[in-house]
Amino acid sequence: EAVRTRFANSQGVDPWTEGEVKLLPAMEEIEDTPGCTIAGASVGGEDFIIHSDGANTVKYNEATEEAISGQSGAYTWLWPMGDKVLACWNGGIDLIDVATEVAQDIKTCTGTPKCWWVKQRIIAAIGPDLYEIPLPNPIGSAAFPSPLYSHPDDSWVWTAAVETPDAILVSGYAGSKGAVYKVSIDQSDGGLPPLTSAVTVLEFPQGEVPTSMLSYLGAYVAIGTNKGVRIAQVGSSGQLQLGALTLETSTPVEHMTARDRFIFAGVTAGLPDGSSGVARIDLSSPDQQGRYPFAWDVACGDNGTITGVSQVGSSGRIAIASSGVWLSHGFELVEFGWLDTSQVLYGTLEPKQFCFAELKAEYPGGTVTLSANID
Repeated sequence: EAVRTRFANSQGVDPWTEGEVKLLPAMEEIEDTPGCTIAGASVGGEDFIIHSDGANTVKYNEATEEAISGQSGAYTWLWPMGDKVLACWNGGIDLIDVATEVAQDIKTCTGTPKCWWVKQRIIAAIGPDLYEIPLPNPIGSAAFPSPLYSHPDDSWVWTAAVETPDAILVSGYAGSKGAVYKVSIDQSDGGLPPLTSAVTVLEFPQGEVPTSMLSYLGAYVAIGTNKGVRIAQVGSSGQLQLGALTLETSTPVEHMTARDRFIFAGVTAGLPDGSSGVARIDLSSPDQQGRYPFAWDVACGDNGTITGVSQVGSSGRIAIASSGVWLSHGFELVEFGWLDTSQVLYGTLEPKQFCFAELKAEYPGGTVTLSANID
């Protein structure tokens, strides 16, 4: 329940089912190279994770591990497209066919782009320039088109592009000032709609800048910033109603994914024990300030910088890239976890002395202990 006397903090446990506290899945390391990029994919009913350390790119699940051939350069960014993956390198964009395990160059450019698959097209960014790139059919290589939009500030950095029902949203920043822009879609013809110019729909407080975005269910946009995570509700014509900081962090949140009613946000060295991992945010019950419930979720076995967070196809498992690539286990659980209640005040400010505590539980093996913090 959304009552402040129910829950304060936890690690290693899943508190999201009423009446139950469950241990979270254990994480297994499938690659020990830091700085990898990752993306999830599904082919023929099988779920895979694509991970790349730049020079080497691998398609992985427990049954198979195959190298991706044909990559054009050292990959710096991966973005999922169902059974395919977009891969950026210094000089262009490759398209990885996960089924055939082959990468093919589809766009060339000067510089190192980032790209996102949004409304049946690629939105790419190089510095302050934003590009709209239709997926070539048949697949072939061509140079980048002219920019869709160029920010007037040469130091501007684009950080994300997402879709809403009737617009494309792009985020970026220069220095300590950040904003989200709307690129409206012209519905005048029956083909792939052309895009029009960018309009500011959201500006952030001075010193807070957007570092990632994730659109979900057409109704929410999760925005990672250098201060944490905010959840925005989507209005008509791509307008956003921005809530307060749900999750506050000391490092930027640059990678997120989603499943069911939850957003999973990658946090570097931010879990209670100092490790890197993800926070799970529940979209179903915000408070009056637009904050949403969250709890710490699966944790890596290190405190490295988060460079990727992804769903593994439709399996519900989470992959995280930090000092290595970690994958949540299909059935093994962490060895232990803990949960703190918030302060027990009984609705008064009077000093209290607790003499007894009683624990009632049913559990399939293991042990449960109870302790009190009386500071």
